[in-house]
Amino acid sequence: MASVLIHLSYIHVFLSSFLVFTFCNLPFSTLASTVLGNETDHLALLSFRAELTSQEANQVMASWNESTHFCNWVGVTCGKKHRRVIAIHLQSMELSGSLSPAIGNLSFLREVSLFNNDFTGKIPSEIGRLSRLRSLVLANNSFSGEIPANISGSLNLVKLDLAGNHLVGNIPMQFQSLSKLQLLFLYSNNLTGEVPRFLGNLSDLRRISALENKFYGNLPDTLGRLTNLTFIGFSANKLSGTLPLSIFNMSALTNIDLADNMIEGELPSDMGLNIPRLKVLNIAGNKLTGVIPVSITNASNLVRLAGNGNGFTGRVPNFDGLQTLEWLALNKNQLGSGEAGDLSFLSSLVNCTELYLVSLVENNFGGTLPKSIGNFSNLVTFALGVNQISGNIPPEIGKLAKLESLFLGPNQLAGSIPSSIGNLGKIRRLSLSGNQLTGTIPSSLGNLSQLINLDLGYNRLQGQIPSTVAKCETLQLIDLSYNNLSDTIPRDVFGLPSLSIFLDLSNNHLTGPLLLEKGDFENLGYFDVSNNLLSDEIPGSLGSCTSLTFLAVAGNLFRGGIPQSLSSLRAIEVLDLSRNKLTGQIPDYLGKFMFLTNLNLSFNDFEGKVPEGRVFKNASEVTLDGNSKLCGGVRDLQLPRCGTKHAVSRVLKVAIPLSCGILLLILAFFYVFVNKRRLAKKISDPVLFQNEEEEQTSRIHQASTHKKYEKINECLTSILRIGIACSMELPRERMNISDVTIELHSIRDTFLGRRTPREENRQINDEMI
Repeated sequence: MASVLIHLSYIHVFLSSFLVFTFCNLPFSTLASTVLGNETDHLALLSFRAELTSQEANQVMASWNESTHFCNWVGVTCGKKHRRVIAIHLQSMELSGSLSPAIGNLSFLREVSLFNNDFTGKIPSEIGRLSRLRSLVLANNSFSGEIPANISGSLNLVKLDLAGNHLVGNIPMQFQSLSKLQLLFLYSNNLTGEVPRFLGNLSDLRRISALENKFYGNLPDTLGRLTNLTFIGFSANKLSGTLPLSIFNMSALTNIDLADNMIEGELPSDMGLNIPRLKVLNIAGNKLTGVIPVSITNASNLVRLAGNGNGFTGRVPNFDGLQTLEWLALNKNQLGSGEAGDLSFLSSLVNCTELYLVSLVENNFGGTLPKSIGNFSNLVTFALGVNQISGNIPPEIGKLAKLESLFLGPNQLAGSIPSSIGNLGKIRRLSLSGNQLTGTIPSSLGNLSQLINLDLGYNRLQGQIPSTVAKCETLQLIDLSYNNLSDTIPRDVFGLPSLSIFLDLSNNHLTGPLLLEKGDFENLGYFDVSNNLLSDEIPGSLGSCTSLTFLAVAGNLFRGGIPQSLSSLRAIEVLDLSRNKLTGQIPDYLGKFMFLTNLNLSFNDFEGKVPEGRVFKNASEVTLDGNSKLCGGVRDLQLPRCGTKHAVSRVLKVAIPLSCGILLLILAFFYVFVNKRRLAKKISDPVLFQNEEEEQTSRIHQASTHKKYEKINECLTSILRIGIACSMELPRERMNISDVTIELHSIRDTFLGRRTPREENRQINDEMI
């Protein structure tokens, strides 16, 4: 036993001596660099932590403390050999603050990912000291200022992602030294200047995305040198000029995204032959012209073709070879000729089994819809509006079981709406407006349980609105305006709680009352039933539609007053109650609506004083024509002053009795005069009065009678003139009350043969002379 213990003690001494020897013979520089390096990383990380300001940083980075080695801190990765920091991954941690320049002291750092936080301030130029850095991802933060040119010092950089910040200025020229760069993401910033030509020298570049910046000028042809480039994206900039032909010779390209610029010219006729791997061609929103090359069908891997918003003309080529096509958007061009056969290319898409969007809106397409569209089994959006398409809607359209959006108007489609449209169980938006469709609205629309928007306006549809529409419990918008619909509005339609955007039933022949109940349409913003034959009173339950901004019931047969309950419509901006049979006073609350800017109450029978608040202060915002009993308001409304009404009443109180008295006197005179002559004829013998004296008396009597007729005619003419002067519409044109009184007294005196005060004064003056 003792010998064993002695043996173990020898081994212990030997091992201890070996370790001491080994430690003592290590180079001092290696030991010192390891210790000092660790401390440098430690201090750099503490500086990094000190710049963070958010509460989330305190929670997420609670492990960053002295009790734990920094290699075990959250988001920190160290190398196994030297225990130096080689990576920082703190993406989506809700961190805020600035990025410490001390990050440049982490000399072993290879990867930095601070993606999706809220870092602010400038990107520290000290990052350029990180010679081992391969990936720098600072995307989706709030960094500002220019891109530091010193980043070019990180010569091993493979990925540089600065997207989604507020960076300005140019791409630094020094970046041409980043010969190993493969991925460059600069999108969604405010970078400017021309796209640098030196990018064509970065031969390893695979993807470059600089969407949504302010780059201008031509796209450099040097990009054609990048034989490994698969993605080029400069959409939403200010690029101009023509597309360099070299781009269409890059056989590795899978994505070309140059939309929303000002690029001009035509697409090369052989473009589809040299980019066989192309999957996405997005050239929408430019100024490209010419035809769509037939060779595009050779790009057999094409998934998305977006050429909308350009000036392409001519026929659309067949797409037989594009069997992987999913997205075809050629809207807002000048394609087609308005003749039959324009849509023949649609039949060539039958083999595109994954096709889910076809948008050809705003072109010159004519012809009819082919029945083959029923074979687009995966189609989700089909938009052909604003063309010249004629014929009927093929019933086969009901086979598109996955269709969510159908836009076929305006066109020149005729005939009835096929009942098969009720088979589109997933349809959410249905627009057939602006056509020449006839017949009734099919009741099968009630099967569309996911329908949100229904637009059948501007057609020639007739009959009643089907009550089955109320089964579409997700409807938010209904437009049936400008048709020939008749009968009453189904009560069930008013009960749709989902209607929150738009209900337009105007310009039809709808009759009966509005069967609106309290609580209906609480979320509706736009309600128009104008130009129908609706009657009864405006329902007070409209007051519960508190979200309304637009309300029009004009051109109907509504009677009664404006309901007091409408005072609850505090969000209203446009209110049109014109051309009805409304009566009573205009309620004061209309002048208290803060957002009301267009009020039309014209051609009703309102009376009384016009309110003076808000909208009534601006004559350009209110229309009151055709209401003869209104008074007051601003001068531009040209209504009589309410005080003038009482003055006119006083005139009438004086003028009417006085005029009646004069007329009675005239009638009495005629009565006496006529009866006198009759009596004279009865008691007189004509033979006895043939002497000369009686002849003379008869002549005198005739002359006197003639003068009396002239006096009567003069008085009646004067009274008629006063009556006309008192009935003028504008107050300033009416005769003054004092003048009326004087004139009537003068007429009375003239009729009775009295001298007027003016004549008596004139006689006195003559006598004095």
